[in-house]
Amino acid sequence: MDNLIKTDNKLTEQENEKNEIIYKKVLNIGSSTFYIDFKGAINKVLQYVDLTSLLHNIKKGTEYVVQIPAELQGGFQTGKYWIMENSKTGTQWPTLMELSADGREKIVTPLPIKKKECIQGNPVRDITNNYQNLYLQQQINELSAKLEETLLVVQRIEHGQLDDRIGLLEAGRQGVILALSQKDENIRNVALLNAMNNIMVAQNQIFEAFKRRVTDFKPIPKTGLAQFLKSMVSNDYLSKRDNEYDEIQEYYNLYLEATRMLANSYILIGDNENAQKVFDMNIEKINSLDYSKLKTIEYAHKDSEFQKLYENAAKYLSTEKQLCIKEGTTYDCLKITISGEQLVEVIENGTEISTKETK
Repeated sequence: MDNLIKTDNKLTEQENEKNEIIYKKVLNIGSSTFYIDFKGAINKVLQYVDLTSLLHNIKKGTEYVVQIPAELQGGFQTGKYWIMENSKTGTQWPTLMELSADGREKIVTPLPIKKKECIQGNPVRDITNNYQNLYLQQQINELSAKLEETLLVVQRIEHGQLDDRIGLLEAGRQGVILALSQKDENIRNVALLNAMNNIMVAQNQIFEAFKRRVTDFKPIPKTGLAQFLKSMVSNDYLSKRDNEYDEIQEYYNLYLEATRMLANSYILIGDNENAQKVFDMNIEKINSLDYSKLKTIEYAHKDSEFQKLYENAAKYLSTEKQLCIKEGTTYDCLKITISGEQLVEVIENGTEISTKETK
């Protein structure tokens, strides 16, 4: 154990900078964080560390941050608590940091790890995973609401005729919502896969409808005179073309929401690779379309700003892909912001914080 240091040794500022770890994704929680049982999180997390020796260092009226890596590794020696020295081994340790008035965090001390046999499972990983699952479920619920709104618009475009593609998408949407209510993880995942199959089939059908409308769009004449002559033959010629363009955008919105829901469902079952593939395949399909006819809508809007779907369709999918990747990345660190008063209470009560309201 050449690279081990005692945990009651404080780090100097130079060592703090030297040993600083850059985490890819950090879950920051406090007493008001949504989806988190703050009291329960503190009680679970502090199964990892022994705070009794730190009681005299805690200042009331000061805020602290307890930082614990999601995948904690530690060295243990009989009768003593030790941790790995990061500068030599790259191993991460839990730390106690003081939160200054300007929001900066200053390391007070590394936190001593409890003996290995005292740790049951991984409470930090459990907390971050549960939070991520709840967040993803909330995203699915929000997507479902948007999808339902877009479905209603497309149904009106189709003059109330609920065709196969819309019916399948609706079945998939409802299937995802029902799957999320399942308590058993295996049953939930099977139900999600069935729902996702409906969404995938419907999404492909919606793309074909979108593709047909894009390729069948009749070009608008470039000159004002030619447009005027068209208007003489057909009343409200330009207004009708604008309506047609708007309908194409609604089909794209439906396609985009279906793609997002499909990818997020993959994230929910832990298949991040296929979640990314969903976007990659559909970006390729969108880029394969010929938008030359649709682009002539610009001739009717030479002096006005409008949404250029043909320029941004792939960009929207790329943006959603990046968000999806970020959401699918697991947390590698947990930070809990806690007041000095609460921290003292935790230490004195043996890693139990009372049920009274936190401040």
